[in-house]
Amino acid sequence: RYLWHDGKLFIGSRGRWLKPETVNDWSRALTPEIRSWLEANPDTTLFGEVFGPVQSLKYGLSEPRFAAFAALKNDKWVNLPDLFASLDASGVTRVPVVYSGPFDMETIKEIAETDSRVGPDGHMMEGVVIAPTIERHDADFGRVALKHISNRYWESGEA
Repeated sequence: RYLWHDGKLFIGSRGRWLKPETVNDWSRALTPEIRSWLEANPDTTLFGEVFGPVQSLKYGLSEPRFAAFAALKNDKWVNLPDLFASLDASGVTRVPVVYSGPFDMETIKEIAETDSRVGPDGHMMEGVVIAPTIERHDADFGRVALKHISNRYWESGEA
């Protein structure tokens, strides 16, 4: 996650904030486009995946890259069409949309077993994130967003 607040850049992994002046996977994945987007959208936390040579699936990359998948502004999640339009206009890499339509678990399972949209041909997908187009909250579950891990990934020994 990245955040621009009070004229300062903040960088965080899933569970902690990192020092932006230190070299880490998140600082190495930060691009001028991401920084410009953050400055134009202060106090909006941009969430994404840092991928490449940071985990078992390398996606054919030698340097970490970032792909945005969500944003939080004023304690509210930004609807995906609005977020993706803003990111696309700014040149910020975002996750690919591999399916848009009604929730269908069988379709999701089939898609999860296909090749990655970001790696070289034949590179497996770890899985797919399932999120509604319009953000919503469930009283018992919280934010409605899930991840389905592919069987290819589980069975590969990479997990």
